[in-house]
Amino acid sequence: MSMTGAAVAVAAAAEGAARGAGAGGWEVWFTVLPSLLICAHAVEFCTPRVPGLWRPPHRSPAPGGGHAGSDRPCSRVLEEALTEPSVQAEPGSECVLCPPLRFRINAMAGLPGEPSVLERDRDFLLMPDVAPLTDGHLLLVTREHRQCAGDFDERLWDRALHWRDRVARLYRHAYGTGELLLFEHGPALPQGGGACIDHAHWHFVPGTPGVRGVVERQGLPGSPAGYAAVRARFRAGRSYLLIEERGTATVHSGDGVRGQFLRWAVAAALNGATAPGTAPAGGTWRWQETFGLPESRRRFLRTLRTLRRASAALDGPPRRDHHDDSHQ
Repeated sequence: MSMTGAAVAVAAAAEGAARGAGAGGWEVWFTVLPSLLICAHAVEFCTPRVPGLWRPPHRSPAPGGGHAGSDRPCSRVLEEALTEPSVQAEPGSECVLCPPLRFRINAMAGLPGEPSVLERDRDFLLMPDVAPLTDGHLLLVTREHRQCAGDFDERLWDRALHWRDRVARLYRHAYGTGELLLFEHGPALPQGGGACIDHAHWHFVPGTPGVRGVVERQGLPGSPAGYAAVRARFRAGRSYLLIEERGTATVHSGDGVRGQFLRWAVAAALNGATAPGTAPAGGTWRWQETFGLPESRRRFLRTLRTLRRASAALDGPPRRDHHDDSHQ
């Protein structure tokens, strides 16, 4: 049996068991299913650009501006997601953050997909995390497949920093503070650096919960981060952890860290935890264990409503381009 066939068979069996077990079974279903969608990608190293620096936050003009959940059986959605012909032959064509799979996890959780994009430009999409750790948890995702921010050229890095400033403005309007936490698992190799999806995406969380301190107490000291430092690690095949907090960015070794390490660190900083791998008070940090569950869904929808209002208040209704690349 092929890998795709095996995944679909497992998904179908899990779905059948979930239906037989009632509501509790569906919680198990939502825990197991996403891991079947995490695909391996080809790694492409780009030609080095002129090194740049991480510049301090500044205020800049706002950048520009799916479908809701399907009622099809989840095993059918998974089968289509794994077997649907790709519209591109680029690395990442089987990535869950690239077309045609983008927003499929949202659909499986009954969450908005394409309509959940708060703002976008030709390079990035800004949207709620599908399993937010706290209200306001956002993802900045590249439209084109990139392994991580270390795979950016200098222009794309600069655009990402403009988006960071934009998110700070949204947070200030929505939550009363422009302080934010930025973090990234930077895989130089597939699923390295704690990443479980090898597609560049920055996480944003309002406030400054003290994540850098949590990471450093685990024996991972940081050094000043900028485009040159992050790019050099990626080019050398060294995975990294990127953290910006209180206006200071640091890069830490990501080689050998467990999956979703920074999600654990954020949850630990927000709620308290005694040791790596232990669940912080109040729940888990792994997105596969929470997406689609009632509280996670409510947090996603609250984040979407709150920040959509903030975006409209700052600039009017978000501008929508005509480039719909969800392929759903």
